[in-house]
Amino acid sequence: MKTTVGQPYSEQTVEDDVRSLYATGLVTNVRIYGEPLPDGVKVIVVVQTRVTLTEVVIQGNQIVKTKRIRRELNLKTGSPLDEQTLETARQKVVELYQKRGYPDTDVQYKVDVNEDRGTAKVTFAISEGQRSVVKTIRFVGNIAITSKRLRREMKTKQNNLLGFITGAGRLNNQQLDGDVQKIKELFQDSGYADVQVTDVRIDRLDGKNVAITIYINEGPQYHVGSLTIEGLHVVTEANFRKVIKVTEGKVFSPQKICGREGERANDPGRTCGGQPELQSGRRDPVVR
Repeated sequence: MKTTVGQPYSEQTVEDDVRSLYATGLVTNVRIYGEPLPDGVKVIVVVQTRVTLTEVVIQGNQIVKTKRIRRELNLKTGSPLDEQTLETARQKVVELYQKRGYPDTDVQYKVDVNEDRGTAKVTFAISEGQRSVVKTIRFVGNIAITSKRLRREMKTKQNNLLGFITGAGRLNNQQLDGDVQKIKELFQDSGYADVQVTDVRIDRLDGKNVAITIYINEGPQYHVGSLTIEGLHVVTEANFRKVIKVTEGKVFSPQKICGREGERANDPGRTCGGQPELQSGRRDPVVR
């Protein structure tokens, strides 16, 4: 703390001290009061410290060893208890099971606090669920792009003889979400800018195998009607048109203009737009 005996009392310094105490991660509540006295100010600091984690208990796991789960949790006894750290640890265990083909695993934690001692015991309760092996992946509604091509785009694979080596057949919900995005981008690259994946069904065939069905609404295919370029200062429009991948009359692809989501995240200044002319199957993009 910057507030010390013998120094002038300052509200700004007190606010800095409050922020500094919170920044240590050791307290959950801080109040600093100034009580006027005849010869100065009496400063009262009231803090509520975090309880200390003293024990981590893991229950319900059979498929994954307790030692492996503890390594994934990465919780250190003797450290201050933090709810965000516990939630992050919980999610890591869920992801660990998903990578092993258990998409329905549920992990919850309970905190038992001893107020007198300022300590806490955390119990993680795991419901592993059933292992899911992807037996089939099929598509409904795709015409422009074959099911074989769509399966090739996915990281989620149908089970095969080498699945125990390659990981084919493992169902990971987070990975499947990424596959759905890749499928949409593949259609958009082919001019189907309005494509929608309307549903993804996972049906259990038996105690182990599941079937994935992905429903697609392709929408119309668009071609570039006219291309407007704005905001050029360093190069001429003629030279710029030589290097871009979009030309009038070609299949319209939002990715070729705006880039994929990851590229746009790395270049927040990049913007683009377009108004569809649905009857003529054209889009008139604007590049800025």
